[in-house]
Amino acid sequence: MENSKMMKTAVVIDKILKILQGVAIVCGIIYLIVMALALLFEKEMTPSMNVVSLGQLRLILKDDSSLLNESALKTSLAVSLVFVAISIAICVYAIGIIRKVLEPMKEGRPFDRGISKMMKKRAWGILAGGAIVRVGGCITMIMEIKAYDLTAFFAESAITGYRLNYVIDLNFIVTACVLFLLSYVFRYGEELQRESDETL
Repeated sequence: MENSKMMKTAVVIDKILKILQGVAIVCGIIYLIVMALALLFEKEMTPSMNVVSLGQLRLILKDDSSLLNESALKTSLAVSLVFVAISIAICVYAIGIIRKVLEPMKEGRPFDRGISKMMKKRAWGILAGGAIVRVGGCITMIMEIKAYDLTAFFAESAITGYRLNYVIDLNFIVTACVLFLLSYVFRYGEELQRESDETL
């Protein structure tokens, strides 16, 4: 009874992940097309340079020419586009690994040989992907902020400078550690399943 529930649940989750993987691939292709168009038709597709985002605060400038290093901002935009493309690729790869883990579960074999290795791959993927996304976000934000002369936005008598504070979210490390732990649990289950199959 419990085994059939697991199999049905694995089938449903696999279908949902298949849809999500397809959506991620389509979004990635659209994103790459938009990125190529942005590089080809730079003037028409580049966003307005007189809008500066500072977290939840958006500043709209009268004349951005004196406050903006346009080449630095374009470089930060290109870097952010690359990191988004990498993030989408990591997402598609991660969903693919989860679907491979679900494959034997759909047939009622949760401790099939190789699942523990796939769990480890998923854990390494989360570690690498999380690090790339966090570092990419930090680099992009620093480059974008450095492109503007922020001290010129405010009255000189009130502000002497600015400081950039960036908090890196390290939750991906905890998730990876849990997956590493689960890979050992599945490895133990694989060994028990192998011993059980040998005794039958």
